[in-house]
Amino acid sequence: METTIAAVAFAEAQREVELAVRELYDAWTVRDPERMRQSFTTTDGLAVWGTDAWEKIYGRNEADRDFAGWIATCPPWTSIEPVHRAIGGNAQIVWVADDLEGRWASPTMQGVARLRFTTIWERSEGRWLVVHAHLAEPR
Repeated sequence: METTIAAVAFAEAQREVELAVRELYDAWTVRDPERMRQSFTTTDGLAVWGTDAWEKIYGRNEADRDFAGWIATCPPWTSIEPVHRAIGGNAQIVWVADDLEGRWASPTMQGVARLRFTTIWERSEGRWLVVHAHLAEPR
């Protein structure tokens, strides 16, 4: 019986996290740092790593100070979509590993970025929040 209850609890957690991931990608697409920041924990345990060595945030204070500037360096996205997803965890913590296709367009150019984004989500403050994120650009 416990396995069934655990499986049902994880299925619900997975559904909720997938909705939270979609909201994060939608906010990222429009480069809205305040909206994106709402997807991340407000604790000092936060760790976010980007594609460049300087792109790293540890804890609430750095996130509050640096997040908007970091997001401003993103291309003018038109869409960010997962092309492959692996997801796991349990009812308390869920990890998501996405291969992403980010389409962007400026007045003179357009392109596609292939990215890998791994997030770890924890239920806190009554909702799912990112406690760790790692963005990579495969070469």
